[in-house]
Amino acid sequence: FDDGVHGDGASNDGVYGLDLIIKSSSLQYYIYADNSNIGKFSPVRAEHEFHTINAIGALVINEFMADNDIALADQNGDFEDWIELYNNTNDSIYLGDYFLTDDMSDPVQWSLPAEFVAAGGFKLIWASGDTIKGTDHANFKLSKSGEEIGLLYDNGSNLDTADYISFSTQTADISYGRDY
Repeated sequence: FDDGVHGDGASNDGVYGLDLIIKSSSLQYYIYADNSNIGKFSPVRAEHEFHTINAIGALVINEFMADNDIALADQNGDFEDWIELYNNTNDSIYLGDYFLTDDMSDPVQWSLPAEFVAAGGFKLIWASGDTIKGTDHANFKLSKSGEEIGLLYDNGSNLDTADYISFSTQTADISYGRDY
């Protein structure tokens, strides 16, 4: 819809949105848009690839920017890619039991800092590839041409996927956000 009431911005602005009920733990989908001259799929290889929406959990990937040229500087004044996490509960969450990755074949790629995020709070992680810059800097960068971000939880005996996003090509200084 482009009616201004489905999370799509203003009515008739060329930005579309929808309300969706997810009845399982995740939903896989693709987008097809066309006019009288052309049609286009997202992802481009929709017969082999898809987007995924996971049902909301306790700690989720709320927003990310994979091509940060001038939008937001880190504590050193550098414009690094970033990932924002959101605590969707009424209790604080210990981050030390979670991992972030941009490669699901390496699910424990980077361990989140041993700290708490408040109920309803946010945590910004810089995807700088340089952990020397601080405990909020992951050891990987995001690819502006598209890839995946996984948030995994160590429950003591197994790793559970807490949240997952697969994304395609990103535009400079435009974040990808979700609305909870």
